[in-house]
Amino acid sequence: MSISSRIAIANMSAELGADFALFEADDKVMDYVKARTDEPFKPVFADKDAKYEAEYKMDASKLTPKVACPHLVGNVKDVTEMAGTKIDQAFLGSCTNGRYEDLAIAASILKGRKIHPDVRLIVHARLAGGLPPGVERRPVEIFNNAEALITNSTCGCCGGNQMGVLGQERSDRH
Repeated sequence: MSISSRIAIANMSAELGADFALFEADDKVMDYVKARTDEPFKPVFADKDAKYEAEYKMDASKLTPKVACPHLVGNVKDVTEMAGTKIDQAFLGSCTNGRYEDLAIAASILKGRKIHPDVRLIVHARLAGGLPPGVERRPVEIFNNAEALITNSTCGCCGGNQMGVLGQERSDRH
């Protein structure tokens, strides 16, 4: 699992009511940290005799694509359940889950196309620390060309803050 995926899962766990979530440091985590600092560091691990109230193991490779539907991020449905649903607004990403990998996939789908004029696509990239090393800014250019709205990484649409609640289109808009 990518570091970006781990960060998103740990951050989004709060949406599920967790006080915290973490991934134990492995070689990938160690390489990630070493590439970002010259300072010495030592990972922290649980004691070998640690006892847990509950332990959960999940095979993330078996998860299917999901869509968060209005009006809560927890209103999640399998993407196949939503096929054929008319939308007025779509929201890609979030402050914790606008992963570059997801944005690149969406950009490859949108390349050379325009967003339907009756739909507002809001792209919310979580690019803390900038783009991954060696990555070009091509997805952003594709979203711009498709006429998507690209926002800053902040609390926004998910909670209905400064960009408004994603929901039913007003009938007086046209």
